[in-house]
Amino acid sequence: MHIPFLLVTSIFTIAILDSFKVCMTRQALIAIHFALLFWIPLSIYLTFQLLYRHVLQITVASLDPELARTSVDISSRLQNIVVPSAYIHTWFMLSRLLSVLVDFGASPTGNSSTTPLLFGFSNATVMIFLSLFTIIVFGKGLEAWRIDQRLWGHFLDLYRLVMLLAENLASFLHLMIAVFEGRMQVGIIERQ
Repeated sequence: MHIPFLLVTSIFTIAILDSFKVCMTRQALIAIHFALLFWIPLSIYLTFQLLYRHVLQITVASLDPELARTSVDISSRLQNIVVPSAYIHTWFMLSRLLSVLVDFGASPTGNSSTTPLLFGFSNATVMIFLSLFTIIVFGKGLEAWRIDQRLWGHFLDLYRLVMLLAENLASFLHLMIAVFEGRMQVGIIERQ
């Protein structure tokens, strides 16, 4: 299975590069950042490509009557292991991409002022928005690659919840603006 190998080597390589970041010159840091700006989106693309190939293998295996029994077992493994691990990889890669983008403009001396904490930031607000953004990006990627929602596992529930919140956020903000401007009143109904 190629997906775990890609996920582990991708994360491991970036962790190694980050560990040597302290002793590198400004030019080396710029070269590493440019390499990461190329590698991270490519890594996410390869993750979706490999995930799509595994789904095709399951589909082809389910057409063969002899393999139909093992196909159900393979699809449950895919649902329980591969899709969540691909999401975690995407989260790590997007958080590291955000860190690289912030590092580019953060410090002219080359010393990173936004050292990532486990590929993310120590600021909880940034982590929450990054997580919600990653859920939406990964779900849209699964839809774009036409991966059957039955294979998404519990990620499908998480994706639907975040999309419901995102779709209703605009309505909620318009309601709050109307309340604060005085165009609408929110009151408590008193019982007699």
